[in-house]
Amino acid sequence: MPDSASKQVAWASLIERDDAPNTIVRSAALGFVHPAGVEALAEFVPAYFDMLLPIWESRTYQIAQYLIVGLFPTALANVALRDATRGWLSTNQDAAPALRRLVLENLADVERSLAAQARDADD
Repeated sequence: MPDSASKQVAWASLIERDDAPNTIVRSAALGFVHPAGVEALAEFVPAYFDMLLPIWESRTYQIAQYLIVGLFPTALANVALRDATRGWLSTNQDAAPALRRLVLENLADVERSLAAQARDADD
């Protein structure tokens, strides 16, 4: 999904509806964050953090995990995403431990990417 319009449709089908089977949710989430459309991901960062608690509270664990991990825009791997993730964790210290763990793992991925970028810049 390289463009914003396609991502909007996919986002709505994943977040606003809850009738898709697990495999479709997982596959659609993977397509949503595909690096070919990385430029269009930035506009979804606020919506991503806004959906975390409602998705966690309303979906099965497996679907919630697919969405929380699968829709995280790791391909952006920038300071703004790292800071937004840290901000959500700071603001939501009382969120379910399993939800916080998923978000912490997403943060760790971004931090590893930023460290690799810094290392590459040094070469």
